[in-house]
Amino acid sequence: MFADKTVIFFSAVPWDGLYARPQQLCRRLAMRGARIFFVEPPWTYLSPIRRPELLAGWWQRERVRMLTDSMAVYTPGPRLPGANLTRYVNRFNQRRLYAEIAAALSDMGWSEDIVWSHLPGTADWPADTPILYECVDDHAAFGGLSRDKTVISMEDALIRRAQAVFATASRLLSRCQRIRPDVHLVPNGADYGHFCSAAIKSTDDILRVGFYGGIGPWLDLRLVFATARLMPEARFVMVGPVEPGADVTGTPDNVEFLGLKPYAELPEILAQFDVVMIPFKVSALTEAVNPIKLYEYFSAGKPTIVTPLPELVKFSPLVYVVSTPDEFREGVIMSLDEPAEMSTRRQSVARAASWDARLDEIEHHIGGDLFG
Repeated sequence: MFADKTVIFFSAVPWDGLYARPQQLCRRLAMRGARIFFVEPPWTYLSPIRRPELLAGWWQRERVRMLTDSMAVYTPGPRLPGANLTRYVNRFNQRRLYAEIAAALSDMGWSEDIVWSHLPGTADWPADTPILYECVDDHAAFGGLSRDKTVISMEDALIRRAQAVFATASRLLSRCQRIRPDVHLVPNGADYGHFCSAAIKSTDDILRVGFYGGIGPWLDLRLVFATARLMPEARFVMVGPVEPGADVTGTPDNVEFLGLKPYAELPEILAQFDVVMIPFKVSALTEAVNPIKLYEYFSAGKPTIVTPLPELVKFSPLVYVVSTPDEFREGVIMSLDEPAEMSTRRQSVARAASWDARLDEIEHHIGGDLFG
């Protein structure tokens, strides 16, 4: 279906950031014969106020990086701030971005066949390129330099405009289906072959409760810290970048932050964890999240502690749902004595949720002729 077509992929995360749905799908699209033009999220002229490192040599950076003959990563320059505050600014930024991308594709000899987007701002894409929209977040819940009504208005327009629309979580599906009925649910998945080797258990006597992913204000670090204090014999390991707004003050001695690790190293790290956790706060933002790490944890069959989010609770009894430090501690203790078949059941779920299977679902729902 996508063979010999150029897919312009608008991602909410950079290519070299946390390895997530955009990178997983793009690699598999390329394996199926597509040309991938991966567009990293642009930053604005105000971004260096919070992140001064953005200014370091940005004018010297190569805008297009070829990963393979059929995969390119495009890094846009800065844009006007306020695209999530007013459609006028978003339209201006989209026109600029289109002109730059069209020029780059022309230089490469690539066509403009399909736009695949995770961003509501694509509603104002100035060309008539067919669009596939994946709703992967409750964008209006992010806050910051955005206005809820503007973001919702753009996403509504994009849902109406796109040739195909998919959602990754049930709450996102319900929201999109209020605009049009033919939206399909395709949750996240896992590279099962990459993570299944982590089913090997640690051979030392240290009890490790682990997490990897972005460490931001959406994580309930107070819950983790309080549980760590109740379990001084255990080590709580947090792997991933600490984002602005994450409160790590008062970190107990048995909680360690290891920073961002390469995707290739995650199975080795996961293998060292006896128990894994997804300690998200319950909020409008997280209630719409279908965590990729759940399927990766399941690929290794690991006992998984989760907070009561809709996308996690539905996996009971394969997860231990907790809300308090006492429940967290009890969940860890119970998981250490669970039957071996629990691990096998988790791996069965993960195998069925492979990224290739997810892409097959998308192609099935699109049909053969939607994108010509």
